[in-house]
Amino acid sequence: MTFIKQAFSTLFSLGFMIAGVFLFLETAWPMFQDCQTMQNWQQTQAELIEVKIFKNRTTAKYNYNMYGESVTEDRVYVANFNDNIGDYHQTLSRRLNLIKNQSQQITIWVSPDNYNQAVIDRDMRWGLFSLTASFCMGFILIGFLIAYKTIRSPNKVNNRHLTTTQLRREWENKLDNPEFDLSFIDYRRQRLVELGEESENKVNWQSRKGWGKSSISSNAKTSLYVMWGLSIFWYLALSPLLFNFQDELNKGNTNIWWGLILPIAGLFVLYKAIILTLEYRRFGEVYYEMGPYPGAIGGQVGGRIVVPQLSYKQLNNQPSKIVEVKLECVYSYVSGSDENRSHHEDISWAQVGEPKFEQRGKGIGFAFNYDIPAHLAESTIENKSAYYFWRLTLKVDIKGVDLNRTFVIPVFKGEKTSRFISHSISEQVIEKKQLQSEQTRKKISKGDFKVGGLAKSMSADDLGHTLFLRFPIFRNVYLALFCVCIASGFGFASYFLVGGAYNSGYFGILIGIISIPFLLVALFTAVAAIYLPLANLKVIINSEQIQVLKRWSFIPIYIGSMKVSKLKNINILRTGSVGSGVNKIESFKLQITNNIGQTMTIAEDVEGKDTALQFAEYLCLRFNIQAQPVYVKNQNKFNRQKNSELKKLNIFF
Repeated sequence: MTFIKQAFSTLFSLGFMIAGVFLFLETAWPMFQDCQTMQNWQQTQAELIEVKIFKNRTTAKYNYNMYGESVTEDRVYVANFNDNIGDYHQTLSRRLNLIKNQSQQITIWVSPDNYNQAVIDRDMRWGLFSLTASFCMGFILIGFLIAYKTIRSPNKVNNRHLTTTQLRREWENKLDNPEFDLSFIDYRRQRLVELGEESENKVNWQSRKGWGKSSISSNAKTSLYVMWGLSIFWYLALSPLLFNFQDELNKGNTNIWWGLILPIAGLFVLYKAIILTLEYRRFGEVYYEMGPYPGAIGGQVGGRIVVPQLSYKQLNNQPSKIVEVKLECVYSYVSGSDENRSHHEDISWAQVGEPKFEQRGKGIGFAFNYDIPAHLAESTIENKSAYYFWRLTLKVDIKGVDLNRTFVIPVFKGEKTSRFISHSISEQVIEKKQLQSEQTRKKISKGDFKVGGLAKSMSADDLGHTLFLRFPIFRNVYLALFCVCIASGFGFASYFLVGGAYNSGYFGILIGIISIPFLLVALFTAVAAIYLPLANLKVIINSEQIQVLKRWSFIPIYIGSMKVSKLKNINILRTGSVGSGVNKIESFKLQITNNIGQTMTIAEDVEGKDTALQFAEYLCLRFNIQAQPVYVKNQNKFNRQKNSELKKLNIFF
């Protein structure tokens, strides 16, 4: 880490610690000191003059006599800041109003050293004190942790001293490999797991349950037991509701109908348990004969999945059958804490295809192999909060109950290949992709843009010498709806946090700081939700120039043009993706660059890299554009190069 980064981290940590100390000295510590002092104050009676009730505070004025002197005071409780924790203020205000309305005297506590200091409630609110102190200590602890990380292990990702800069350089070097398609975040995750598990993965991997031999059983029986256990527990827990349902109706409790939502929801779990039972009864135990064993990253994963209770003849007599085998490299991680913990999966790599059918005794075997890219992550021996695993899934869609089995298999670095099975799923995937790509190329080369990757986002009018491209509004309606949901959730959270902070004094500073990330997310997604559905793009292309008009609804946002003779590149940039694994769909945009480094977008939301490249090639051939279509893997690297070129040009001129 450079000196500037270390200095910034140090100042950042000091900021947290100073904020925590300041807030503690202004909130929790004075409350504790005042409470201890007030235990020695004198008791007397006072007359309530005024009581006001607010959500986060209670105010009152009261009059009392001390040694013949009349005094009016307004301190009600120990804390000197506002809060809305618990029902303290509601309970206190009800008690004070009752005393005032009945014209009764109230007991107060007066300082023996200063008769002008008094309080109604001198008891310590330990819940408020603990919460306030915890917030303050949290800020101080975060500051200490940042400082510790800065001093102890600056910018390390593990005990092998790889910095983030080194990891990024590694990743950028691997981008030259056409098979390498991991984002930097995914690559960093993989390297962290690899470096942390390297020594562990090379020994004792066979000690993991189920990996002791090359014949690996599916998880069907475990899933069946889990589903039945969950279903039984669900309905046992709801049995008091079900048994007392009629009695509650007889008492006139119509709200009991809402209680049926839970038993109805439990029907889905029961349905899954029944389906798994029927599937297991029909197909029995299914096992995977792995070869090579273990699977090899940089080599192959292959073998046979054997189904003893499904005959070869029975399967072939069903022409409408669908059989597929899918292999996935999965990154599993847990986010959140305590009751808010949630499990997530990211598919780093996946391929799916049809296996070869083989007679195996009275049953059938599904044979296959996969070619595994060398950059993928190994299986993790022990499942921790974040780890990689390899999942193999067989699906057979036939008449009656379908077969669906999943295997978690060992896959490590190596060069072993499948010795006896030549049926390659990877070759199927490549051939299918090449066929689809060729079909798309033929259509686009003829000026037919009614292909999936273009038709969803673009319409075109061809006038011979000029091509009009339109990317209309409502192309991103689903993404906009997603932004609306996110903005609404974070917006409501921000509203309540800011409302609680507004009149909470120093305690409100804590709540205000917490609300800042919520406000930023709500603001960003709200802007996106407004912009995305009405954004549209119009492009006019001929052999002389390219003109672009970008609008929000009917309001122009950008108007530009470039001469075709000045173009240098047509860059293909990835803008996002939906889905995961084999269902992942990537979106791209086409951006032209001229010889002085200026850029302009001429196509948006094109699905598929091949479609985007083929469309760019068509434009070059159609209008005699000499620019070279270029796929940009690393957007940041592209921006740095572009900025560097612009700086050189500025210096030159």
